[in-house]
Amino acid sequence: NLPQAPHFTSLYSKNVFEATQNGYQYIYRVNCGGPDYIDKQGLKWSADRQLSGKESFGSTSWTLNFSGVPSFFASQRRTFDPIKGTTDWPLFQTFRYGRDQLKYHFPLPDGEYLVELYFIEPWLGTGGGMDASGMRLFDVAFNDKTVLDDVDIWKLVGHDSLLKKTVKTTVKGGVLIISFPEVKSGQALISAIAIASLNKNSRPAPQSKSIVSESNVKILTWMDIGDQQFEDAAIRFTSLPANLYGAEWIQTSEANRILNFKVSAPADVFVAMFGSDKSNVLVGFEDTKTKIINSFEQQFKVYRKRFEKGKQVVLGNYAAIVAVLPLTNLEPAYDLKSVTSYKATDAILKGEHIVKAELMGRQRVTYKATAGDVLEWTIQVGVADTYSLTLKYHNPFQVNLKAKLEFLAADGTLMKTEETIFAPTKEGKWNYLATTTGTLINAGTYIVRLKAVDAKGLFIDGLDVQ
Repeated sequence: NLPQAPHFTSLYSKNVFEATQNGYQYIYRVNCGGPDYIDKQGLKWSADRQLSGKESFGSTSWTLNFSGVPSFFASQRRTFDPIKGTTDWPLFQTFRYGRDQLKYHFPLPDGEYLVELYFIEPWLGTGGGMDASGMRLFDVAFNDKTVLDDVDIWKLVGHDSLLKKTVKTTVKGGVLIISFPEVKSGQALISAIAIASLNKNSRPAPQSKSIVSESNVKILTWMDIGDQQFEDAAIRFTSLPANLYGAEWIQTSEANRILNFKVSAPADVFVAMFGSDKSNVLVGFEDTKTKIINSFEQQFKVYRKRFEKGKQVVLGNYAAIVAVLPLTNLEPAYDLKSVTSYKATDAILKGEHIVKAELMGRQRVTYKATAGDVLEWTIQVGVADTYSLTLKYHNPFQVNLKAKLEFLAADGTLMKTEETIFAPTKEGKWNYLATTTGTLINAGTYIVRLKAVDAKGLFIDGLDVQ
């Protein structure tokens, strides 16, 4: 985000990267692990997209075997280091890594082709002073036939330096699948692929489908820090929520942000807006409690709404940043989820024998009778999710105490009931009893009740909702 240094171009070493071979018609150019890219020669490299059908080109990885794990989660990274041997740093700074499950699928008529594979070593040898030979060794195969054996990027070109391998091959069966069948050390790693033919009439298959369809917008992929926020302004992202890295996103002009698109599969649409709470203009969107920051140090609060396949998304000129993600079963890191605490003394006490009483120097709530009395909290949740419910309690006896926990919608609909056992607690200490809402719930208001069954003498300090 700083102005370019006066001698910045001295970081460019001799350019050995040539994107074309004379006499060849290039059918595919793919930026592995990265978005669409126009190189210094004006040639377009297509974004790396998850394969959406055998008639299109794209990549697959280990995530294909796990329902609910998004493709962008698999083995993609980016380095911001200068890349020796090219001035097209962004093309080779992104890469995919993996083992035998990482594959690239290219429909091609039977015939002879020239395949160019581009590699860098972004990790091994960082900082110098070590011999990284043999620390990354992998094979490359075309249609299950090994064409490169024991590729050792560091040994051949060193750290952060471009390695190009050119292989002529014959395709039979209408498809070329590039894979990495044997990895003897580390993992396979690739930054770009180009495929060419002497047949001037050769044409590529369609690119794998985007999750954003029928749009009036510019769709980009692999959202990352450093990306230009608007197509007509030199403002860049400097901080993103963890779940938005790799997302498809929409780049607008700074003046015109009116968006209209459909989603081709069930998706979460994230809208980031500058300034104070905008939930009043984003009807049905939830506040994710996260933010995006740009190079002007502007902070954008991020909101989310789930859309079914084929649904239209219409956003007015207030939408500053929009990202779209396929549905995922992955949970956010537990220790990053916000916790809301509700004191027992602030809850509703229902019954003659549930009272406030002092314990360990503070007011708590205790049951004075065995059964019947109820402690009731009204809670608020802001994001659709499954929530944990943790009760902080003290049982001064040597026997278990019992109660029934009920979870209800705001209108009184019972959503879950559970028998709870409160084990004995050491003197001067607290115990914690954890359960959950039992299922995903939407943002809104809910009721948590703790009804005594055999709970005389039980102290409750509070409820944590996460």
